[in-house]
Amino acid sequence: MSIEFIVAIADNTANRTIVEGNDVRLSGGGGTLNGKVLIRILPSGVGAANIRLHIRSPGPWWALDDVRDLQRFSPLVETAVLAVERLS
Repeated sequence: MSIEFIVAIADNTANRTIVEGNDVRLSGGGGTLNGKVLIRILPSGVGAANIRLHIRSPGPWWALDDVRDLQRFSPLVETAVLAVERLS
């Protein structure tokens, strides 16, 4: 069983290199969670100026508790997670 969620990260040049199909790792108080970016949503000028990533993960839902960091490898991008919304 997989879970899906939306993660908000800051909009900057490094974070814009994270695209659909990238494998990512989230970490925080609940441990680590591996996932795949399904959809990347760039800021539209309306609302918060953050990038939103729709991610699917085989990991347990409780690993989303207190998520603080997102990493994408090759090339490495590390960024703070601003918000998480669980979809399933």
